[in-house]
Amino acid sequence: MFQRGITKYQEEKLDRLFQQKKLELTPKSEISGETAACAHHFFGKPLSLRWYLPGAVSVILQEHNIFHSSDKRAVDFKAQIITQRGKGWFNEMTVRKFHIVKNLTYEKVLAYLNGQSLDYI
Repeated sequence: MFQRGITKYQEEKLDRLFQQKKLELTPKSEISGETAACAHHFFGKPLSLRWYLPGAVSVILQEHNIFHSSDKRAVDFKAQIITQRGKGWFNEMTVRKFHIVKNLTYEKVLAYLNGQSLDYI
């Protein structure tokens, strides 16, 4: 069991559900418009953003690989997302990234991902 109250098995289940829900909400790549294959964590995976749907970007696999490489197109992709979503989104996610999460449970995250609550933190 992790300090945050979520087992590795539960974390993996939440990760799969997160991917599924993000692709349901945004089925097309936010870079190319093609059918998305996965959700990219734009700000990494701090607990405050790990399963937070607005913090993820739907992408195709090639774009996801570029995000995780030293390819200069990653910078262009990031700029494109910030332009599309706006500075307000970027600022909100930046603040949330540094939020210290306390009392995180599997049940809280699951309820959020299933639309039963507005947030999990």
